[in-house]
This record gives sequence, structure tokens and C-alpha cells, in this order.
Amino acid sequence: MQYEVSALGKATQLIILVLFVLLPIGIVALTMVTVNDQMLTWKIAWPVAVIMFLIGLSCLRREVCLEDMQLQIKAALYTHRVAVAEIDLEQVRIIDLAEQPQEKPKWRSNGYSLPGFHAGYYRGRNKQKMFCLITAPKVLKLPLQNGTVVMLSLEQPQILLERLQHLTRS
Repeated sequence: MQYEVSALGKATQLIILVLFVLLPIGIVALTMVTVNDQMLTWKIAWPVAVIMFLIGLSCLRREVCLEDMQLQIKAALYTHRVAVAEIDLEQVRIIDLAEQPQEKPKWRSNGYSLPGFHAGYYRGRNKQKMFCLITAPKVLKLPLQNGTVVMLSLEQPQILLERLQHLTRS
């Protein structure tokens, strides 16, 4: 079963458009205009532009699904799997990061960070490991038994929470 991830905010979409679409086009155009060596444009500017565009495109890869007692999270270039049995359901909460900023990821270990978008591996304020797919302030905080935390921005986090509770009761 798939769960809808919260949409990116307009500001975040604009940042992605500028950084990963308009900037690469500008790099190629500027290189073509200012450098007389066309081979340089093909060897350097185009590959840089394509790589930047692909990085931006990966920001659109956001998916959360629950199959075979395993939660699978796809966040940009990252895929993280969590067995339902690993989730500490007593501690699961729906929180608003705007009201509880101490819950936000603090240090990026291996992930993407743009204003309004966090995807990948982070550390929290108390140095706990986190896997995040955050696109909105309202998140489902899933503490795992090993001390790691998974943070997900879902359109309807309550539905996933109820499904997890149902699976552990059966």
C-alpha cells in the first residue's frame, strides 16, 4: 500500500527550478557565448548541466509504501527499508516541526537539504541517527528499537499510523 508524500512548497519548487534547471541552462549558454572552443562546451558545460539537472530531477523521487511487513521509503537518491517489527509503536507521534524545532534534523550525514526539503541520512540534536523524507512541517516520527528515527512528511500520516498499529496487533 502506498502513502502520499506531502507536496513540496512553492518556494522549494522555485529553488529546485532555479538551481537544477535554469542554472544549468545558463552555464551552457554562458559557456557557448564566452568560450570560442565548442569542444570545451561539449566536454565540460553540457555534462555539468546534465548532472545538475539529474540531481534536481531526483528530488521528485518521493514515495512511501508498506508491503510484506516492511516500510519502504524512497527519498531522492536514497531508499530506506524498515521492518514493521523494528518500529517502536508506543513512541510514534505526529509532530509539527514548526512548533517543535528541536525535533528537526540538525546534521546531514548523507542527504539532500534545501529549504523545505530534507531527504536522506541525518543526525538529530541529541546525535541520534535519522532517516528523513521531509517536505512539510507536519511529520510522522517513527522511532525504531535501535534508537534510529524515521521522519516522514505524509499527506495523511494518521492512515499509515493506524495501519502499522493494525499490523502489530494481528
